[in-house]
Amino acid sequence: MTFRTVGCQTPDSSRDSIGFIAQDLERVDSRLVVQGEEGVPCTVEDKRGCKRIDLTGIIAILATEIKTLRAEVNALKSDKRVGY
Repeated sequence: MTFRTVGCQTPDSSRDSIGFIAQDLERVDSRLVVQGEEGVPCTVEDKRGCKRIDLTGIIAILATEIKTLRAEVNALKSDKRVGY
C-alpha cells in the first residue's frame, strides 16, 4: 500500500508541515482515523470538522512493523546463502 504525503501550512502556524492523507490510512485500518474531535473544525472555514489521524496508533503500527522487518533482516543475515 502506498501512502501519499502532503505538505501544508496550517492556519494556526507559520511553519510548513508534512503529513499523511487520512483517507489513505483509513483504508488500511479505520481505527487510525477519527472524524473531527468534539466537532472541532480543521479550519475556520470548515465548520463540519475533518478527518484526523491518530498519531499514537500510527506509532504502534510502525513499531510493530519495524520489529517484523528487524526479525526478517536477522533471519536473512543468519542464512549462509546471503552474503551479508
